Amino acid sequence: MDIDTRCEHLSESRWANEFTGPELFALAKYMSFTTVDRGQPILREGDREAYLCVLIRGRAAVVKEGHDKPETLAYIGAGSVLGEMSLFDGEPRSATVIASEDADLLVFTAHHLETLTHDKPLLAAKLLLKLGKVISQRLRVASGKLCEVSHLIKG
Repeated sequence: MDIDTRCEHLSESRWANEFTGPELFALAKYMSFTTVDRGQPILREGDREAYLCVLIRGRAAVVKEGHDKPETLAYIGAGSVLGEMSLFDGEPRSATVIASEDADLLVFTAHHLETLTHDKPLLAAKLLLKLGKVISQRLRVASGKLCEVSHLIKG
């Protein structure tokens, strides 16, 4: 997939609204394209590879290993970003993401981030701030769900 097409897909993603056209084009240069077949993992819980994915086509299920069986936490669609925590902390993946239909992805690795930071530090900072917002929003949602469950258990 050429840079122009990667840039077009990025511009259609949910988090691209804070980036200008030239910034998206620059980011697209640092991303690679891959496909994952339906039923195959995009990310595996416990793995340590540091990369994020932008789901540009398809759907995926976020699955957490449970005591008895895996539990589906969420379904995500095209335009979503996944795996971003690995770029911040290098810790093992906290969940598995499985393609629930054939999926096309743009992949941004820790090496890409290191190169972007060297080549375009202001764009790298803007990207990291945006990813920090994504993580913060997800934490707020998770905290809200935890409070709901806590009230159900106590009540």
